[in-house]
Amino acid sequence: MLRINNLTYRIGERVLLNEANATVNAGSKTAILGRNGAGKTTLFKLIMGDLVSDEGSIDYPSSWKVSMTSQEAPSGKENLINKVMSADRKLLDLLRESETAKNPERIAEIHEILAKKEAYRAPSNAAKILAGLGFSDEDQNQSCDSFSGGWRMRIALASLLFLRPDLLLLDEPTNYLDLEAVIWFEDYISSYPGTVVLISHDRNLLNSSVDKIIHLDNTKLVSYRGNYDSFMESRRLKIRLSEKQQAKEISERKRIEQFITRFRSKATKAKQAQSRIKMLSRMKPITNISEEATVNFSFPKIEKLPPPLFNLEKVDVGYDNQAILKNVSGRLDSDDRIALLGANGNGKSTFIKLLAGILKPISGSIQMSSKLKIGHFSQDLSESLDLRTTPYSQIERFSTNAKPEKIRNHLGAFGFSKEMALKKIDHLSGGERARLLFAQISIQNPHILLLDEPTNHLDISSRHALVQAINEFDGAVIIVSHDPNFLESTVDSFWLIANQKLQIYEGDMADYRTFMLNQKTNNISDDYSDMEQSSNVRNPLNKKEIRRKAAEKRASLTALRGAAKKAESELSLLIEKKENIIEFLKDPDSYKNNPDKALQLQKEMGKLQKQLVMVEEEWINAQIELEKENDN
Repeated sequence: MLRINNLTYRIGERVLLNEANATVNAGSKTAILGRNGAGKTTLFKLIMGDLVSDEGSIDYPSSWKVSMTSQEAPSGKENLINKVMSADRKLLDLLRESETAKNPERIAEIHEILAKKEAYRAPSNAAKILAGLGFSDEDQNQSCDSFSGGWRMRIALASLLFLRPDLLLLDEPTNYLDLEAVIWFEDYISSYPGTVVLISHDRNLLNSSVDKIIHLDNTKLVSYRGNYDSFMESRRLKIRLSEKQQAKEISERKRIEQFITRFRSKATKAKQAQSRIKMLSRMKPITNISEEATVNFSFPKIEKLPPPLFNLEKVDVGYDNQAILKNVSGRLDSDDRIALLGANGNGKSTFIKLLAGILKPISGSIQMSSKLKIGHFSQDLSESLDLRTTPYSQIERFSTNAKPEKIRNHLGAFGFSKEMALKKIDHLSGGERARLLFAQISIQNPHILLLDEPTNHLDISSRHALVQAINEFDGAVIIVSHDPNFLESTVDSFWLIANQKLQIYEGDMADYRTFMLNQKTNNISDDYSDMEQSSNVRNPLNKKEIRRKAAEKRASLTALRGAAKKAESELSLLIEKKENIIEFLKDPDSYKNNPDKALQLQKEMGKLQKQLVMVEEEWINAQIELEKENDN
């Protein structure tokens, strides 16, 4: 068991942890949640012993091996199998010693230890983990230095998983993974035999692989049983209770203060007044629990363009005249909501860049509306933002006729204060840069959003806000994302990019997850040949029927959301009205001073209760229908 006991840690005058307590049971899967900058990574470093607390302690069994995700990309000329195996230094030392040892007793001891460590399976275990994270058999025999920084971070993660520590600390482990690797990783963590503590903004991972949440809130650690959705429900209840308790406290304080003001100068009541003054001084304010602040995302209403937005005819596209995608034909319309599936390197970003106009076809043709405005979110934020300038100047560049006030208001809507708007972009965090790029896209009034890993730097609440904005957007959307929950919440259809082809995938995320896990289980890396024979994959891109069904589903969902929202609004008004009547009637003086009104409100209460039952039933039915539609 991991125990955190009265832990206090300060950075200068700022307190990150103040007498914080928590426990993590052996074998459990626990997530640490909290706003950015709250101290989650600091807590990990304290557990590792890289930082020393000001007060308190962190205890776990001395026999435990503890490891944490690295922030540095590995390097070297070794092939990937050997690089991953080299993470277990003790294993390598024993293997080397087994080749040179001459003492029979030592040789026997070495082989006994190697047998316990299942050394004979080490290369196979390393290969399975690398395959799960997206490395083909050919990749695994290449040197570490031959891969880009993002892929080398995957090698670092593979090395950590190969170690199989008793306590595994994972800080944003899916940041450098694609959707296919994330699907494998979720399954791997769920069945990991040791204790896992992770920091993540990936809602799917937090729901599928976690059985406990520890929330770092106001320098304290608050524990919740269950996954992320359970945590959110429990927290909402806590917030409601906190608000009610605070309202009661305010009311009680007001009542005592009125008594003191009225009677402190009267000799007959002076003693009681003094007593209430002491009572008031002893009343400790209730700590207000509130939802963590987030920013809103919004895209303006657009002027519809005649279809299609794009029409592609036998397009080949790639780099240096080498095609990544071949013979792509099809059309895109303003009602399309598409997720691109396929492993990294297969051409998802290439296709996005083709539509964005960054890449030109090697052969074939693309027709597009002359009035089409494109909103492109690149996963490499520095491609779209001038890091030397300020957010204000960046937005001004894309809205030359806008008045300064409009630009400031626009930036404010995306969470940029006046001071932040004049700060160099180079000094902004990844999340702040992502919000700035969305502000830049929004002010251009795009007809289509091309989003390449838009959630990489966003926390959970910001991702939720982005989902809402995309669902309210009137134009077309094409998304590449490693976040399954984000895709399931925003798109109607899936396109698969594999083996240099672009095809419609008619299954859903559950079908795709099953297929990918079968691939990884059988140690088949990035081979989609079986999928191409599946009834879920269709070519060419003849989408008339799919567009019709998607439009019908969106219209149905819009109507149901409207009905649910209307019922919820009515329900809130009726509840408020009921609470006001109860507040009036519970005062005995109401019946003496205003008996007619009291009688009238008693009658109204009966009618109100019937209305509440009816409206609540309407709201529940609307929610059930919404869930059914989302499941279909």
